[in-house]
Amino acid sequence: MPDHSLALPTVLVVDDDPLCRSMLTYLLQRHGIACEIATAADGVEAVQRFQERQCAVIITDNHMPRMGGLELAAIVKARRPKTYVILISGDMPNDQEHYAQKHGLDYCLPKPFPTQQLSDIVSSALSAVLQERPINLA
Repeated sequence: MPDHSLALPTVLVVDDDPLCRSMLTYLLQRHGIACEIATAADGVEAVQRFQERQCAVIITDNHMPRMGGLELAAIVKARRPKTYVILISGDMPNDQEHYAQKHGLDYCLPKPFPTQQLSDIVSSALSAVLQERPINLA
């Protein structure tokens, strides 16, 4: 049986646009975020990935076919409340903090967003996860 205490945390990137998925994945890699990256094309596929592996962070678009980001977030939080969910959307309301709290999200980012901002949010979320579950990155 593999030793999961040495595994890197997983970040699941969910977007129906393949270019957006690729750019988000590239951004995480470029900023040197120590994580495994999984991807999904919509909320339904994301739930399957989420069931297959323990995801520390989920970055999800809001509007997608079959299942959107808010519905995905509700399912994720009901099953594993400590999973960080970051919602990105082009039609985010002005009061993002209130919107996040109302929908059980950890963060909301309006598109377009500064790449460093997403990197900082993911790094912060992963740090919190690592404090709960120390891992050996050597």
